[in-house]
Parts: sequence; structure tokens; C-alpha cells
Amino acid sequence: YGNGRAVYAKSDDRIEGIVMEQLQNALEPILMDIEVDWGPSLMPVIERPLPFQPPPIFSGDVLTLFTFLKSTKNLPEKTEIIIKGTAGSSHFCWNHTITLYPIVTGTTIHRLTAHDIISSLEKNATTNKDAIIALSVKWNIASKYTSFVAVAEQDQPSLK
Repeated sequence: YGNGRAVYAKSDDRIEGIVMEQLQNALEPILMDIEVDWGPSLMPVIERPLPFQPPPIFSGDVLTLFTFLKSTKNLPEKTEIIIKGTAGSSHFCWNHTITLYPIVTGTTIHRLTAHDIISSLEKNATTNKDAIIALSVKWNIASKYTSFVAVAEQDQPSLK
């Protein structure tokens, strides 16, 4: 379910600690079936929560969530989200207050968000083809259905 976990060791590393860490991860239940409730103040303006299906979380992992907002008007300064998941037979629920300001604008964070959305959409690529193409073209990201060709701009006409 978790698609495993890779750890790299350099040739001069002692692998005992690395193997023990991997063994501990294998023996501990992972947090899975993660759901995020963005709350009543964010749900109306969220374009597409991300990731659609958050990955399983191993002990010590960090969960990063992205989303696009349709509008930033009338947003509260802070809001609460609820994250739920299961680990083994136990159910967990965390309330987390997030600060919404300053709203990040620009292209880098938006391209990262679009890349994560495209990656999620590509898991069911045939039914999401149009959405993948639209996001890829809008944010200049190569995908399963798009690619980009570099064209040098020239001030002088080419010779024939």
C-alpha cells in the first residue's frame, strides 16, 4: 500500500543504522486513508484540494498539502483544517490551525502545486487527459500528454 521506502547508503556508510531504521518502518503501522477537511471558510474557494489521495505517512514523515484558491477575497486570517487517518486498527484525527496570510503569489509555488495536481491526475490519466493538458499548458509543465520545444528567438531573418 505504501509503495515502499528507499534509503540510499554511500559506500563508506555503516548500514546497520540504515537497516534498523528500515526494519522499524516496516514494523510500525503507517498512517493511511488520509482525509483532509479544509473547513467551511476554505471549501467554497478551493479550486482543487491536493493531493487528491495523500500518500501513506511513515513515522517521522512530513505531509505537505497544496491547493489553488479561486479567490482570496474575504478569507479569514486563520482557519482550522481537520486531518484524519488510520494506522493499523486505530483512527486518528488532528485539528490544525493554519494562517492564510500572506497569500503566496508568483509562479514557483503555483508550478509546484500544478505539478502535484498533474501527478495525481496521471494516476488515472485516460479520464483526466483534458485536465492534465490544460494544467500543463497553463503552467508550462511537461506531462504524459505534453512536451515543450525550445525555440531560439532571432532578431535577424534566417538565410535560405
